[in-house]
Amino acid sequence: MTGDEILDTFKDQGMRIELGAQFSVRGQIAQLLNGVSEIQDAEKFTVIAGKYDDGYIDAENPLGENIKFASDLMDLDSAIETAKEYYGYHFVYIEYSGQRLSLSLSGT
Repeated sequence: MTGDEILDTFKDQGMRIELGAQFSVRGQIAQLLNGVSEIQDAEKFTVIAGKYDDGYIDAENPLGENIKFASDLMDLDSAIETAKEYYGYHFVYIEYSGQRLSLSLSGT
């Protein structure tokens, strides 16, 4: 699978990779391209969703992320579909190998 095919997978699902709070677009794409032949079907993706809560702000959590949902490991297509289900939360992202992939839905 090429880099363009990975990006097309996100685009076909109405999403795009965008600049996240901690990782650049280039970094997100580089992470996706590592091991690209295995990545899409590998069950290495987790969906995290939740709300921002001032009561959770501390040195390790400066945004006050209060995680309400964390999925089991799944493949990329399943992660995208699951992330769509939680898109109404304050934050939702797909995590791969400890790297966050920020999501933006378009056309939905």
